[in-house]
Amino acid sequence: PIEDALHALVNGRGGSIGGISAGLAVLGFGYFAASNGTVYSGSALNDPYNEDMDVRYGDFLRLPFMNSVITDSHYDDPDRKGRHVAFLSRLVTDHGIAALGIGCNEYTAVCIGEDGFAHCYGEYPQYQEQVYFLRPTCLDVSAPDCQQGIPLDWGFEGGALNVYVVDATEPGNRGLDLNDWSTGIGGDWENWWVEDGELMISEMSEEPECSVSSVNSVIDFSELEMEFIEIKNLSGGDFSIRLPISTSITISDMSGRIIQNLGEMSAGEHFVRGLNSAGCIIVNAKNRELQSVVYCD
Repeated sequence: PIEDALHALVNGRGGSIGGISAGLAVLGFGYFAASNGTVYSGSALNDPYNEDMDVRYGDFLRLPFMNSVITDSHYDDPDRKGRHVAFLSRLVTDHGIAALGIGCNEYTAVCIGEDGFAHCYGEYPQYQEQVYFLRPTCLDVSAPDCQQGIPLDWGFEGGALNVYVVDATEPGNRGLDLNDWSTGIGGDWENWWVEDGELMISEMSEEPECSVSSVNSVIDFSELEMEFIEIKNLSGGDFSIRLPISTSITISDMSGRIIQNLGEMSAGEHFVRGLNSAGCIIVNAKNRELQSVVYCD
């Protein structure tokens, strides 16, 4: 239900969403679930399948320009480059995709425009605030040697990942085009690879010669055979729900916690009272032919 409402906001109504820390983690198609707590770079590289490495893909948000992307935050406190590379190795191994990554130092922001350009905001040079864009190299190399209980090995210098490092500034005019992951402004390219569980980094003299893409098909709800719940604000904070078909309805807060179960409701208009202090809520339909909606009083 939460993802339905967010997809409707972004893909259907042209809205924007963002997040910090765990909120950033879930914006990619892939994400680190942290179900057993955090994981550090050393342990992630030493065993990419250790019990703390809960890496998932494709079961939550599917946002524009985030296909095959897994994010990470607090990149510099502590150093999370290694664990981020381990996340990517898991996506490549488990799902057979050309995994991509966006990593953010603390106090930076990445804003992706409708054109797919990722603008990087921060206070460099006053502070060392960088954003990292991780992508596959152009070389035809073997997949990472990513196995349980064995330190990760991935490629060689120039043969695993190309990484675009952007110094994030207040104007936000530096960044990378996520349509091709090779056209950047104001950054520098690096090679990253892993030898026996140790992350290696070297400078690149020029940008990658090939393009990759994180562009996914944006959902056009006008082309889907879906119907919508209509919500009307009434006096006193009450509202009405109009259903085009019969379905079971629940109401949850923005964290996904169900605050009212309305049960099975027939097609037509229904009146709901007593939620005027709930702020923004999500009206969820059990019938998947109906799109969930967000309502704010």
